[in-house]
Amino acid sequence: MFCLKLNKRLFSFLALVFVFAPNLVAQDLDETIRKGTLAMQSQKWDVAIKAFTEVTKAHPKDADAWFALGYSLHASGDLDKALPAHKKAVEFGFGEVKHTALYNIACFHSLKENPDKAFDYLEQSVEAGFVDTTQMKSDSDLANIRKDKRFDELIERVNNPLIGTWMASGGSRAGNKISSERLPLMTVTSKKMVVGEGDETFVFEYEIDKAESPMEIDLTITKSPMGQGAKAKGIIEFDRKRIKLCYNPDGSKRPKEFKATEENKFHSFTFARKAKPVEIGEWIVGNWNCVKGVRSGAEVAGERMATVITFTKDMITIPVDETTAFEMSYKIDASKKPVQIDMKIESGPAPEGTPAKGILKRDGDKFILCYDVLGGGRADKFESTKDNNYHYFEMKRK
Repeated sequence: MFCLKLNKRLFSFLALVFVFAPNLVAQDLDETIRKGTLAMQSQKWDVAIKAFTEVTKAHPKDADAWFALGYSLHASGDLDKALPAHKKAVEFGFGEVKHTALYNIACFHSLKENPDKAFDYLEQSVEAGFVDTTQMKSDSDLANIRKDKRFDELIERVNNPLIGTWMASGGSRAGNKISSERLPLMTVTSKKMVVGEGDETFVFEYEIDKAESPMEIDLTITKSPMGQGAKAKGIIEFDRKRIKLCYNPDGSKRPKEFKATEENKFHSFTFARKAKPVEIGEWIVGNWNCVKGVRSGAEVAGERMATVITFTKDMITIPVDETTAFEMSYKIDASKKPVQIDMKIESGPAPEGTPAKGILKRDGDKFILCYDVLGGGRADKFESTKDNNYHYFEMKRK
């Protein structure tokens, strides 16, 4: 876990010294924050928790107060109460407060032995600006995930922001604009850049001189449709979200600006980091209309599919009428092919605890679900017949 240097000037609402919060005037708030901050410095967590609980009640959208409360709860060992406070700091915060709170959520999941979630939040913290690799490598909260190969890969990416997958957002060769459908994908490792796919793949070894401005890059082609060994000189600018690259493919003269023309024959590209694909378990959250249904081989009448089905991150709500609804918990295993879903009735006009095993897949803006309503088996393909007694539904986002 990582702490910011907390002091009363961090709390944005104190600038409004004449505004009174419920039951706590500005002067009292100032004193409460002072006590809470001193308690944190002396590790008197119970005092700090009490102080910052008061502050968050008085000003429920202040990210710094939530950060301090989350840190104090986390340090006291009350992780389950710390997590909601960390999330509030992320929700209302920006900059250092936000990326450090994301880092602290990663620490929470590491301690809870949820490595996938720990790496997800660690990635988010880095994307938001947390780049303290010394902290990551020494933090006892992350001890559970440091042996995972993903940890070393993440540290390498933090140290070299070029590493990752990038999608060209614009490009020109000798002044000729490249059409959007031909803009390449680029994957960068610590030593290589792989541009394009299939028969049009170019592989470069690269070296960057960061002392120059703009930074200079030297490229050596190790694989291309036209052979290997050719060298190119270029310039490059990059951060964690975008790359600007301009190079001379014949290796003679190095560009001085990011511009490709018919005269200079340079190649110029801009890249944006390719977004991480959304897992189906995250994508499925929301409200859905059933557009097709089949039960044991029989089509479900349209009027019986008029209800809106709601998915939260772990529950499904299916209205039966104005006063009754099925509530089902569910878990998704996206590592299986096809993706598996296990559902269980928690409440509604059916026996509580009744299980249902199924499979699902995304199809554009729809998803398809096929399951055994009796919970005995699991479909291996998306079809409902009289013989298998499975239920098949196609859902479209409302």
